[in-house]
Amino acid sequence: MALTIGQVAPGGFVEQVLGLLRFQDVTLRLAFLGFTLLGVQCGLLGCYVLVRRMALIGDTLAHAVFPGVVLGFCWNMTKNPVALLLGASVAAWAGVTVFEAIKRHTPLKPDAALALVLSGFYGLGAFLLSCLQKHPAGAKAGLDRLLFGQAAALGVQDVALMAIGLVALVLLISLFYKELLVTSFDPAFAQSLALPLDWVNAALITLLAFTVVVALQAVGALLLSALFVLPGATAFLITRSFTKMLGLSVFFALLSGWLGTAASFLAAQMPTGPCVILFLGVFFLLAFMFSPLHGWLPQYYRHRKNRLKAHRENTLKHIYSLLEKRKDHGLLLKSLADHSGLLANALAKPIKTFQKEGLVDILNPEAPLEERFLQLTPAGIQTAQAVIRRHRLWELYLTHSAAMAPDHVHDDAEAIEHVLGDALVAELDRSLNFPSRDPHGQAIPKG
Repeated sequence: MALTIGQVAPGGFVEQVLGLLRFQDVTLRLAFLGFTLLGVQCGLLGCYVLVRRMALIGDTLAHAVFPGVVLGFCWNMTKNPVALLLGASVAAWAGVTVFEAIKRHTPLKPDAALALVLSGFYGLGAFLLSCLQKHPAGAKAGLDRLLFGQAAALGVQDVALMAIGLVALVLLISLFYKELLVTSFDPAFAQSLALPLDWVNAALITLLAFTVVVALQAVGALLLSALFVLPGATAFLITRSFTKMLGLSVFFALLSGWLGTAASFLAAQMPTGPCVILFLGVFFLLAFMFSPLHGWLPQYYRHRKNRLKAHRENTLKHIYSLLEKRKDHGLLLKSLADHSGLLANALAKPIKTFQKEGLVDILNPEAPLEERFLQLTPAGIQTAQAVIRRHRLWELYLTHSAAMAPDHVHDDAEAIEHVLGDALVAELDRSLNFPSRDPHGQAIPKG
């Protein structure tokens, strides 16, 4: 079983807490430094991978490099970082080449091509590893630990390679930020500008492959794709700005790396890589639940608010429509229930709310529910007329601009009337030359 950084550090829990605060353990410092470099690198790369819809590329490359790592070890039967890096890089590029060949020369979709490369190269790596383990040196190589990662085994050379990859990535983004932005969001426009799409993609894939190789020791092949996808996905749920997305992605990757390393150091049985991914998953879950832009709870409350608003405006509209036909300002609650298709009990709460807001007066509040007599106040009439105005203007717009039949526009207007803003209503009124009647001949209230 692979050692964790907590098992490498001697002493009990209290000694480990003190050791964490003192930051004197070499293994801990290397792990923190390694995940700091990886956090920045994967946080930045992950955003480009996400917006380019290449989320599975990282996972595919992580599995594709496995046979290259085994062959790199076979070079001189030692875990020479340079030999492992070269072998993994060759395997990564072979995987990308095979993927592109399958995508271009077969009718298979990209997801199928990725699955073929992932499973094929991983199977080849497992076969080579089983053959290698029959050799005395290969049995003690510990290459199987690259599947899950072993941050406790990070060395100075590993951290140096991570630093080299980060410097190269920062230089690429700094020099070609606009080109990367355009090619990521609008490849067709980038091609029309004669931008070197192939070169930009090749540079990005190269850095992605390099990052995969240097991150295997820390996170492992099975969890590496999460390190690319989760920080960017979390940031994507929070902001619409790509620049802010890059910063937030790096922040979440760094914070998860530090927290995961600290948790692994304090809990001796917890491997570092899975701890880091676990914290990334927690941050993504929090963003999924509470993000103001795309969070489930804010969306639920917005939907609920809009539903209540629609119900409220529809009730006022029904009251106004009945009063418009009766040419007075009062009606029985039973008549409103029959007209709206709702039970009187279902209308009791909104009517009570309208009464508190000064939109409706109840002339006989002590009477039975269905026999109560309602009357719109001037404020209620004005609010109901605003809803009716939006509805009838939109119906007229659909018949004039969309050439829809008058008997086909009611449902569309019913859906849109609750979300039209005052500015758009004014523009509709102006574009229709300030009409006074809707397609059905009904009067359009003035704004």
